[in-house]
Amino acid sequence: MKLFAAALALTLGLVGCGPVDGDPIRSGASAPDSVPRQDAVTVAQLRQQAEQNGSLAGVLYLGSAPERTADVDAALDSLQEQPWQFVTDIPADHRVTAPGGGRELYCLFAVSSRDTLFLYEKQDPQYPHQTGRELYCKQDGQPILLLCNGTPDVPDITAVVYCTTGRTLDWTPQLSVGASSPEPVEGVDDFPQPPNARHCPLRCAPAGHEKGELMKRLKLLAALLALTIGLAGCGKGSSASSSKPEKMLDGDNMIASSSAKQEYTEPEDVTYMRLLAGEDEYRACVLYLGGSYEITTDVQQVLDSQTDLRELWGFVYDIPQDHWVVAPDGGCDLYCIFPQEAQATLFVYETSLTDDAEKPLQRGKQLYYSEDGQPILLLCNISDIVPNTEVELYPSTGEELVFSPFLSGENGHVVQADGVCDFTIYPEGDDWETDTSPWSLEGNWLETGRDTDEGVFDTDPADADRMCFLPTDADTEGSQLPFTASYITPYPELNVEEADLFYQEGTPEVPFRSNQEWYATFTAEDGSRYAVTLEDEDTLALKVYLEGQESYLSLVNTVYFARQEAMG
Repeated sequence: MKLFAAALALTLGLVGCGPVDGDPIRSGASAPDSVPRQDAVTVAQLRQQAEQNGSLAGVLYLGSAPERTADVDAALDSLQEQPWQFVTDIPADHRVTAPGGGRELYCLFAVSSRDTLFLYEKQDPQYPHQTGRELYCKQDGQPILLLCNGTPDVPDITAVVYCTTGRTLDWTPQLSVGASSPEPVEGVDDFPQPPNARHCPLRCAPAGHEKGELMKRLKLLAALLALTIGLAGCGKGSSASSSKPEKMLDGDNMIASSSAKQEYTEPEDVTYMRLLAGEDEYRACVLYLGGSYEITTDVQQVLDSQTDLRELWGFVYDIPQDHWVVAPDGGCDLYCIFPQEAQATLFVYETSLTDDAEKPLQRGKQLYYSEDGQPILLLCNISDIVPNTEVELYPSTGEELVFSPFLSGENGHVVQADGVCDFTIYPEGDDWETDTSPWSLEGNWLETGRDTDEGVFDTDPADADRMCFLPTDADTEGSQLPFTASYITPYPELNVEEADLFYQEGTPEVPFRSNQEWYATFTAEDGSRYAVTLEDEDTLALKVYLEGQESYLSLVNTVYFARQEAMG
């Protein structure tokens, strides 16, 4: 009853006449401190109505600018006087313009102030799981202004509301064909403007009345009174208030996606792994399924090339293609990933390497998201140094989890990440240890191939680099090995002669693809540093570290050499 009384008082106040002196409160003018601003409760009122309707977001179409612009203020000024007074007070950091500008101006907000609102540049519609560049992300629940859709019938923005319960809602703000209102979307409440903005319920009207004004006010009062009763809600005895939309999820006022109703029988292996992961409080499960020697975008080809995979994890062959994710540049490693909790939301983003030492990986466009909790196949990683995807997982309770699936150069296993349980079955002797030692470096070596970001390539013997490790008569100390290293290349400025060789344990800062228990390093006169190890008794792998220099070697990840009887 208190809520009803308050809402009724608000309704009567909203339809009442202006101040006693007859002067209207104009847009941008402040009411006296002793008089509460009516628009201050408007957003809360709209939220309450949307929440009663089971919606996740609200949208107000404010109007269209006469021509494309990137200036939100100019778009606002070009429109008729706004009935929604609060929109003029939305700060600059809550105003978003689509790339290239737009004509249509919207006000958007998440129903719950705890939910997060994202805005993305819209991608090709034939890839529904992909979004473009992220334009906005905030969790403060405040309304935003969005200027978008510069070309009629070509929407350019995707809005996503991520809820604290782990559910998501995404839609494209756009006008219905032949109408001046947004296209209806389940889970989004549209609040249309009154026919006459001057007499809308969210402004104080002038004291004078036009002909027929009283009838308009009575009609408006009746409509708002009905809205007030709806907002107050009926008690437990009311059948209307207890009914839910068909796709309402119990307990969270969220709208389920269409995928939530698809029949899905979870494989026993997945159920068992979820159970085991939950016992140890892991939030994600990962399986490394195998890889390709060449960069590819063909998930099926990688699956078919794994000889024993069907016997180990047969269910991965039944994962539907709309749950396959491929990094934009393809990949060499195939993973199966799923959340420990079936109600969690899963995102996959592309990543790229930057020069920022504190944050070397930069997140790019969104490649995939789902809220069905089903396993996905992820084909990624074209380099043995830098991952090119990032997985973000939001459980219904607890903190989010972010990790990049990647193989360790130390042991060939999936790199450990907090909250991620690796269920990969590795073969016996999976530590990739060899019987080699630094002493096996002695001798002559001829380049055979290169593993680069663009693929693995054989080297023409005429263009091959050479290496030579010979015993030295000089006394050695500490980790220095009794060898001198020579690097001979067709590019004389890169040649290294008689550099000292040093023994190291473990994996260098830029790891090799396969594991090694040791590696050796040497430094050229120009400051370039090199790391070498033996893949096996007759195969040497070399990494190049260039500091502030550019050469053809700066693009090479690994150079492979074969043992030679003589240098020739």
